Amino acid sequence: QPEDTRNFLLSTSILHQVTLEVAERLAGIHDGRRQLLELEHRGLFTYRLDRDRYRYHHLFRDFLERRLAMERSEAEILGLHIHAASYFETTHAWPEAIHHYLKAGLQRQAARLLARYGEDLATEGRLALVDGWLQQLPDKPIRENARLSLLHGEALGLRGEWDPAIEALDRARQYFARKGDRRMEALACLKLSTVHHYRGDVDVAAGHARKGLELVPSDAVATRLRLEGNLAITHGLAHESIESVAETCKRIAVEASAHGLEHFAAIALHNLGEAYRLMGRVGEATESLHRASTFWASLPPNPFSDDYEYVVCLLLQDKFGEADERARAGEQRTRAWKVAHCTALRGIAEVSAYQGRFAEGVAALSRAIAEPAGLGVARSSGCLLIEFMFLANTPLREME
Repeated sequence: QPEDTRNFLLSTSILHQVTLEVAERLAGIHDGRRQLLELEHRGLFTYRLDRDRYRYHHLFRDFLERRLAMERSEAEILGLHIHAASYFETTHAWPEAIHHYLKAGLQRQAARLLARYGEDLATEGRLALVDGWLQQLPDKPIRENARLSLLHGEALGLRGEWDPAIEALDRARQYFARKGDRRMEALACLKLSTVHHYRGDVDVAAGHARKGLELVPSDAVATRLRLEGNLAITHGLAHESIESVAETCKRIAVEASAHGLEHFAAIALHNLGEAYRLMGRVGEATESLHRASTFWASLPPNPFSDDYEYVVCLLLQDKFGEADERARAGEQRTRAWKVAHCTALRGIAEVSAYQGRFAEGVAALSRAIAEPAGLGVARSSGCLLIEFMFLANTPLREME
């Protein structure tokens, strides 16, 4: 009946993906499969993802949610989110459960799940998703939970908020040190190393990586591999041969992939690609960077998608069209992260300059460093800007 279909659509409009069981619970019916099949067959903007999962077209879902807000009370809508959150927590679908708890205003329940499972999501390369949730929580529960502080510090670092990031990570490290939890203290050292690396404090970053390697238990494979990688791209690049750094990154990529740690394998492949480029092995660099880029492109927008190194390697092979496409995609996908976005804009500038369009390169780099505070290692884009200004015959006063 039309009214049954209307109720079904409105009740399930809060879901990113619609499955039979949760749809029946929210709509209060027992023939959910028939409803979903009928919607699919009638072409009502409903798409089957696999045997049991469906998705509404995003514009159709937006329309349904607006209708839901107009036709149902706030209490009824909160009830739908609470029901969905409870179902997803029971079925161990943590991201969906956290999302619906937050939509229902149940921040304590969301914080509880985020503290317990957030690190798993970050390990999968979904820190951007975690960061979005953290921004919906008050400061107090984050500060009072060492695991949430770890996630928050890492996310702040990727946004270029160095001092708050280091303060959060130091607070968590001290807590785990007092508890004698070497595994978590090593993870805190890793995240401190990463933030200091992005900030440009290479020796401090290397020191935290060494401390973490002293602490890390033998079975904490992911943390150990990441610490070894951090040490290679900090102390290694500064004081050892590029060849040795490349070998370390290659080993880490292989080992991480063997353990199913694809996000960390992608980081190692990116670092390997950069090392190969510095060695002049452009073909191998491109292959390595392509593999990393492909993984990050499979995720929602994230701070690892700037693709700058990949763009440069494509330019070195005169693949201007592909380089331009990658650079512009990187600029779109990194807008929420200051350092990554600056690096992506640098890629756009390189594409223009490689083809002699230096004024366009100047315009892109001027956007990149418009707010220099918090750029960290991306500050070097200012040096490139001056070079492009010179090549574009910019007046000396502007260059000064």
